[in-house]
Amino acid sequence: MTKQGHVGTIELFSIVTIVQVIPVFYSLPNLLAERVQTGAWLLQILINFLGFILFVPIYLLLKNFPGKSIIDIAQYLMGNIGRTLVSLLLGGYYFYTFVHFLRVFGEAVINTALLATPLYAILVLAIMPPMLIAYLGLESLTRTSLIFAPIIGLGILMIIVLTLPDVNFDAIYPLLGKSLLDHGKNALELAPVVHGTLFLAIWAPYFRKEKGMFSLVLVVFVLTMIIATSVVILTELCFPYPDIKLIPLPIYQIARIIYVGRFVQRIEALVLIMAIVTTQLHICAMFSTSVLAFAQGWKLTDWRPIIFPLAVTGFALAFIAHDLRELAAWYYSVPNSIISAGVSVFLPIILYTLWLFKGKKGGENAENQTN
Repeated sequence: MTKQGHVGTIELFSIVTIVQVIPVFYSLPNLLAERVQTGAWLLQILINFLGFILFVPIYLLLKNFPGKSIIDIAQYLMGNIGRTLVSLLLGGYYFYTFVHFLRVFGEAVINTALLATPLYAILVLAIMPPMLIAYLGLESLTRTSLIFAPIIGLGILMIIVLTLPDVNFDAIYPLLGKSLLDHGKNALELAPVVHGTLFLAIWAPYFRKEKGMFSLVLVVFVLTMIIATSVVILTELCFPYPDIKLIPLPIYQIARIIYVGRFVQRIEALVLIMAIVTTQLHICAMFSTSVLAFAQGWKLTDWRPIIFPLAVTGFALAFIAHDLRELAAWYYSVPNSIISAGVSVFLPIILYTLWLFKGKKGGENAENQTN
């Protein structure tokens, strides 16, 4: 699999930031308000902090097995059976995430812009970019994200600035909403779902540089925390509690109340473009990660034959959920949190613990075994 290309540091920074910030575009702000009322902003900060802590086991694995993916590491620690099981687990998990956000994307477009368009028509168009990106390789994905990242950032900044004259600053009181114990419990539950960085361990063989990984992810989480917290606070100020609980697409709804002038009145049209691009990049990242995980586990020299079957399967599975509200309820539910924690938290910890029992000689031996 030499045609994936190489992922540069700046490109990696842009795609990881986009993947981390995507929940803010959909139902995360109203979910946080539903759980801790006006203290949603603090819960968002705690989720970001815990998300970075959860990255530490992944970083330790990558540091001690330079140039190896987590699937290669699983082969060294558990043999070929372990390699196959881990690849199926990771490939299935990211395929499931891809299917979820594919349906979320379709529902969001229909609810905001194309009200009379059949869902299957939206999903057919939405599934084409992931197939193309997976075919071209990771380098095409990360370079595309680098092009659109400044546009997405400027769009979010524009919304924040233009909305300030209409906000109600009294709506954020009381600041904490609920007790700190409630904040901590909800942060532990939501952090594995909202902030998943395990895909970096699958992309590891294609990184141009690995040494600055910890610093890069730290900067990403700080930037994501600033963006996400700003959007959550802005949503609270524009739609005071309990109205915020009924806002499934916060950035789009905020943009609808912006009035610039008689000529520029539909600023939400620009926001919709920004949301479509952001979601498509996220979907492409999840689908490409799934393809890579399966291909690495099965030691395929060419990953492209599995793209179309996975895409068709994902298209069919995307029709299972009923609507956008049901999708959000499931995605932030306790069972889904357990699934996400098992894959993105406990799997790296288990592999790192096995490596410690093997005598910390993984880097050299893994190089021989995986080759």
